[in-house]
Amino acid sequence: MKNNKGISLRTAVLFLFLVSISLTSHIGMAQQPLQFTQKSDTFALVVSFISKGSGIDGKTKDKVDAFIKKFHKKVAFEVCQMGREGETNYLFHLKELKEHEKKKFIKEIKEQILDKEMVHVEENKFFNSRCRG
Repeated sequence: MKNNKGISLRTAVLFLFLVSISLTSHIGMAQQPLQFTQKSDTFALVVSFISKGSGIDGKTKDKVDAFIKKFHKKVAFEVCQMGREGETNYLFHLKELKEHEKKKFIKEIKEQILDKEMVHVEENKFFNSRCRG
């Protein structure tokens, strides 16, 4: 009887030890720092969705996303996420557009965000920041 209890006690201790090692390694993985990449370039257009403590203006972001999708030409852009509340920058070179298309695109983007305090638009902007990714 003692022998059986001794073996089961050793087995239980070994099992708990292995479980604790496994949990510790998973917890360590979950606490790894976020990875960032540096973006440093001049962009024809930068649209910034900012936050002042309560997240970005999601409705306006959806409106801008819909406009970009339906624009008559596919427009490439980079997305730079920065903060914990959804702060996001859309970075456009607009090289695929002719000059008159570029002006139209910029004008119409600005129309999507009229009077929106939490969205900024800047043209010919040197953007130098770390982005989550």
